[in-house]
Amino acid sequence: MTEVLGYPKYGAQGGDIGSRVTVQLALNHKDSILGVHFNGLAEGREPPPDVEQTPDERAWRRAQAAYLSRERDYFNIQIHKTQTIAFALSNNPLGAAAWIVEKLKAWSDSANPSEPAFTEDQVLTDVMIYLVTNTMDTSVWMYRGREDDPDIVGKVTVPTGHASLPRENVTLDPPRHVLERNYNLVHYTKMPRGGHFAFWEQPELMVADVRQFFGKLRG
Repeated sequence: MTEVLGYPKYGAQGGDIGSRVTVQLALNHKDSILGVHFNGLAEGREPPPDVEQTPDERAWRRAQAAYLSRERDYFNIQIHKTQTIAFALSNNPLGAAAWIVEKLKAWSDSANPSEPAFTEDQVLTDVMIYLVTNTMDTSVWMYRGREDDPDIVGKVTVPTGHASLPRENVTLDPPRHVLERNYNLVHYTKMPRGGHFAFWEQPELMVADVRQFFGKLRG
């Protein structure tokens, strides 16, 4: 951004794994980062002692623990048995579709709990991107890579915005005061709808929130 494109200042936005990249930009390039905006943000820091936590933080951590025990099997196998699941999915279109669509269904803000919040064409396109490009394997290995290359952790001091979506995974939606503890939070929005796939599900709402956040910094 600075050396090739010549921008002295720029902003970054990320959700889920993208939020990890954005955090690293904010920590390592704070002189050139104007601000960072998040959706789907893992806390990534050691919590304070239980007695120092507010009741809503303790409730969130209990919900987080319950979610991890119930819904994190895919994550564990992709980290610990990476090549096994890669072989199982790479040459199995039906298995790859089941692996992906289960998450599209469970993690999106759909009016129908048995269907994702996307059209059939959108779902098929998403699955086919992995199959046609033969990237089921590499997409799984990314999970192992994050274990081998741990993040640098520290308080993010650049201006920070966050969009909290009602159907985001509980692990990626900390209470506001938890974010304030670890980030220079200057913008926080409770979105009226949307889930984990924020920009795919609610592009207009998300773009508007990002523009509002960076508009504050430019003003």
